[in-house]
Amino acid sequence: MKLENVIYLDSSIKLFFLKTEREELKIISPKIVHNITLGYSIGLINNLGGKVQEFIKIDRRKIGFIKNYVVISFHIENVHDSNNCEISFHSLLISLKDFPRFKMNIDKTYTFRSI
Repeated sequence: MKLENVIYLDSSIKLFFLKTEREELKIISPKIVHNITLGYSIGLINNLGGKVQEFIKIDRRKIGFIKNYVVISFHIENVHDSNNCEISFHSLLISLKDFPRFKMNIDKTYTFRSI
């Protein structure tokens, strides 16, 4: 999967992941996804040492499936000045009900004013 789009609106973030042609990722569907864990960091722009790293476990009720996309959404708090903050997405761990976990590296950074 590949991160295609990020939307930030009213303290909520939506991430749109495009399903890729990897054979093991084709089986990802609402019936077998248990949860997704997202690793990210948030902080002021150009303040590398001042970012807070977090992991959030997203329940399958917050995961959407639209054609070739997997959409996850979560609430983010305490963004005091969104014009001067950025968020970096590091990793995604997809836990399936009866199958192994799939881990992907994302490594993309966005400023809040650009999303």
